Amino acid sequence: MTAPGSIGCRIPYSREVHVRPDVYVFVATSNAMIGTSDLAARLCVVRIRKQPAGYAFHQWPEGDLLQHVVAHQAHYLAAVHSLIRAWHHAGRPTADPAWHNFRSWASIVGGIVHFAWPDLPPLGEGHAAAAHRTATPAMSWLRAVALEAIASRRAGEEFTATGLVGLCEGAGIEVPGIRADADDAQKARRAGWLLGRCFSAGDVLEIEDVIAERTTRQAVREDGGDFTGKYYRFTEFRTDRTDFHQSQRNIDVSLGVTEVCAPCAPCAESPDRGCAAGPRRALDPDRPGPARPTS
Repeated sequence: MTAPGSIGCRIPYSREVHVRPDVYVFVATSNAMIGTSDLAARLCVVRIRKQPAGYAFHQWPEGDLLQHVVAHQAHYLAAVHSLIRAWHHAGRPTADPAWHNFRSWASIVGGIVHFAWPDLPPLGEGHAAAAHRTATPAMSWLRAVALEAIASRRAGEEFTATGLVGLCEGAGIEVPGIRADADDAQKARRAGWLLGRCFSAGDVLEIEDVIAERTTRQAVREDGGDFTGKYYRFTEFRTDRTDFHQSQRNIDVSLGVTEVCAPCAPCAESPDRGCAAGPRRALDPDRPGPARPTS
């Protein structure tokens, strides 16, 4: 947010309150967010992949992931502080900020992430496409359709525009621009128009984490004659990723650290002494870090 001073905010059924945008982070969640290009330029898109039905999530001793984080909040907060301290000690290396309009913020955050996990893809990978999609209703709809096809184990199956409308109705996905009283033929035509917009530049689309393909061929009508049929199929797009848990194990070596504790006042006042709250994450001040870019 770039508004000067305070701005008004309100959650449903509550009165408006004024907050300072320079000290608050605004978070919104949506299954298929659609906004303007101006809003898209201000977003930092975080994509959450929905697991299929019946997926067995990891169980921690405290319960689920949220309960685990709450129980170890000080531990994880200390890890964040330790990482930032190590990045600062290494000369505050930055990264290419071209992926976001807020270039100063993007260069710093990207630099911190690359410093900690140099083998992972750049922080801004895919962000421009995701932000563009939020400002393009047809593309947002197509990605939602593709994810539903993959989640329902129909990846690689060919769909017609009519078949995609049926898939949407079964999954509760709204087709943009369809009136409530539209018949099946009108729904199919609208879906066909949206698909035409999406595939205007070619027959293969890479929409962040999925690939959508269009095939055109002659088909025969049941009542005689032929027509040019258009068929669509979706597959999941995966790229090689360094094992994240291995990266977490490697970070202790790359940062020259031991254990973790909360960043309490005694530690901040006397960083060289032991911490009463438990073992602390002691950075090695003599360990060289990566050189800060000169350009």
